Amino acid sequence: MNEKVALNVLGITYNRTHPETYILIMIEEGGVRQLPIAIRLAEAQSIMAFIQRVVPQRPLTHDLFSSFSKAFGIQLQEIFIYHYEDGLFSTEMIFNDGDREVHIDARASDAIALAMRMHAPIFTTRSILDRAGITPDPIEISSGKNVDEETDIPVKKFSIDSYSTDELKRRLQQAVDKEEYEQASRIQQELKRRSGEDSLPS
Repeated sequence: MNEKVALNVLGITYNRTHPETYILIMIEEGGVRQLPIAIRLAEAQSIMAFIQRVVPQRPLTHDLFSSFSKAFGIQLQEIFIYHYEDGLFSTEMIFNDGDREVHIDARASDAIALAMRMHAPIFTTRSILDRAGITPDPIEISSGKNVDEETDIPVKKFSIDSYSTDELKRRLQQAVDKEEYEQASRIQQELKRRSGEDSLPS
């Protein structure tokens, strides 16, 4: 069986080939290879809302599904991107209610948006990462926001607030190891800002 590889959400950027979509960038856990996935505007907004801790006045679809699953004791065990062909990823969500395990087919973007909310791991195969993954040049983190004016979605350079907290912590350690103290300071400031938001009373 093809070896599974864990992925983390890195951020979102423009899709310059198809301007009506965005690219969700996944990164190999413990590695540098990235897996770009084309997603629609709605899913891009949902993922960025979660990353930036934006609380909408009414729940988004992925928030609603997460709340529904938790209310009925349904656990999302993992997301598995198991097939890739012609630029399309086949993905399944694996749920467990304590009595049975259910596999549900889904778009990668929906599955990942839900996995982020339900703290479920995301996997693909070594073969898919070899075929569809990229190893980009190092990305400099910008302290300013780079915003798509039509949709208000922050996109890269990467803007520092478009990274997930786990990815920022990983990049903070990398910056310290490389003695890139100015970049490390920017990352620390963003982590402190997020920590302060988490401690605010609801």
